[in-house]
Amino acid sequence: MRIRKLFAMIAIAAACLPAVAPAAEENAARLTVPVTASEPTIDVGELIDKVAKKSGRRFALESHVAGRISVVGIEADKVDYDTLLAILRLNGYATTTRNGLVSVFPDALARQQAMPMFTADDPKIGDDELMTRVMQLRSACAATSVPVLRPMMPQYAHLAAHPDTNVLIIVDRAANVRRIAAVAELLDKQAAALKMSCLREAKSST
Repeated sequence: MRIRKLFAMIAIAAACLPAVAPAAEENAARLTVPVTASEPTIDVGELIDKVAKKSGRRFALESHVAGRISVVGIEADKVDYDTLLAILRLNGYATTTRNGLVSVFPDALARQQAMPMFTADDPKIGDDELMTRVMQLRSACAATSVPVLRPMMPQYAHLAAHPDTNVLIIVDRAANVRRIAAVAELLDKQAAALKMSCLREAKSST
């Protein structure tokens, strides 16, 4: 009975939160739409160079970061750093910053990149920046939360549980990490309200 109540709460929680990360199929479909000759475009490297000169940031581009991207309704000379990250996201690229150097690469490589790791949210991390969040659950089971939360993440992201410590490991852009963490926190609170304890139940079953 407790499990049925908990999964009902999961469905309600997921429905109430805004969608941040697109489904992998939608993302792939968007990236395969060709840029037409009538659309204003700019070379992705040129756009990054403009932002680098304006912001003073240093960039390193992975070899597959190339080609022209559509900039409909956007003046390339007025693109700031946060807008650049959003444009890169929409075109299948991701970034990490380490020692002052911004690395740009296809988002399919995101999980293998070094990136900031946090045990709590840091508002200084921009929504489109990659991050790793290590989240401790007190009552809900991390392992059983993974199949519930994973469909809310894009294909390049990563979500795993460490059952022995009941910890979730979340790798994604910051906006969606915050969304997943908010759902996980809500599930944890609901499990506590039902007087459930994953670690206690695991110990009693051994």
